[in-house]
Amino acid sequence: MVQQAHKHELVEVNGSCVDKTRSTYWFEDATLSLHIEDTRFRIHYSLISRHSPLFRMLATSEGEQTVVLVVVEGSGVIAGDHLSLTVKEPVLASDLDALLGHIYDQDQLMETSGFPRVASILRVSSRKQLDFPEIHAASRCRMEELIPAKPLMLNPETHPLYEALEIANRYEFPQIRKAILYMLVTIHHFEYEEMNSDHSVGTSSAPDTQPDETAAPPAISPSSDDSSLSSRDRKICADLLNRLISHFTPTLYTPATGSHMGCTDRFADMWMPCVIQPSFEDDGVYKPLETLEKIKGINWVKEGICEACAEEKRQEWTEEQDKVWVKLDEWIPSTGGLVT
Repeated sequence: MVQQAHKHELVEVNGSCVDKTRSTYWFEDATLSLHIEDTRFRIHYSLISRHSPLFRMLATSEGEQTVVLVVVEGSGVIAGDHLSLTVKEPVLASDLDALLGHIYDQDQLMETSGFPRVASILRVSSRKQLDFPEIHAASRCRMEELIPAKPLMLNPETHPLYEALEIANRYEFPQIRKAILYMLVTIHHFEYEEMNSDHSVGTSSAPDTQPDETAAPPAISPSSDDSSLSSRDRKICADLLNRLISHFTPTLYTPATGSHMGCTDRFADMWMPCVIQPSFEDDGVYKPLETLEKIKGINWVKEGICEACAEEKRQEWTEEQDKVWVKLDEWIPSTGGLVT
C-alpha cells in the first residue's frame, strides 16, 4: 500500500471546482474515494466493508468509486453523479482520520488512546455515522476506562468534563453522566432563581423536603465558568443542587448520636467546630459525598468518642453516601431527548 501525505487538489463538486485536501489515508492502490468536508480519503473497500455494514451496502467495483456522505434520516445508497452513503449525523474528517488510524495503523485503542481520539472514534463508528459495531464497542469500553463513573475519582483539571458529558448524553453512559453532573454541581455557581425554578427537566420525584423560598440563598462560591453547559444541562444541575441541599441539610446540621450518652454529648460538643464550621468554608451543604468523606476522616476517638461508636458512625456515613448516589438516579432525568 502506498500512502501519501496531505496534498491539495481541485475537485469538481456540483459543477464547481473546490479545493480539497488529500488525507494522510490516501492509497494509490485503493478504489474507494470518500469526500468528507474539505478532505478526500482513498481507502480500501475490502478492508473498510469488513468492519462496517454501511459500506457493505456499496456495490463492489474494480474501478475507483467516489462516495459522498449525505446527512438524512434514513440509510442506504443514493445514486447520482457520485455514490452517496446516507448517514444521520454529520461526519467530521478529523474523526474519520482517527478511525482509519485505528484500522490501518492498528492503534492500541484499549491501552494508549486518550480522550480526544477515543471520542472521535466513538462518534464516527456509531450507527448514526459510519457504523463500525466492533470498533464502537471497543471505544465504549475505553471511554469507561478514561472517565471514572464515581464523582470522588473525577478531577476537573485532568478530566474533560464538558466534552465527556456531551459524549455521555449522546451515547448513553448513564453512570459517567451521573458522576459528571454531580461534579459540575459542586464546582459551579448556579443562580438561586434557577435553583427555585419549577422542576421542568423531567425528574421522576420531588425533593425530600421543599426548600423555604423566603430563606436567604446559600453561600455558593463560583469556581469556574459554566458557559460550556447546554441550557438543558444547566437546568438539570440547578435542580440537582436544590435537591442535594434539601436532602443533606438535616444530616449535616444535626449532630450525630452515639450508643452511649457520653459519646452523644461529645458529638454535640464537637459537631460545630469539626463539621458545621468547615462546611461553611467549603460549601459542604451541596457536596454530600465529599463532606461525608471528610466527616469519616475525622479522628473521632481523639475527639473523645469511643472506638465502637466512631466505627458505627463511619458505617452509617458510608451508607448515607450510598443513599445519595442512588438518589441521583431519581433526581437526574434520563438522556431521552437530550441529544439526538
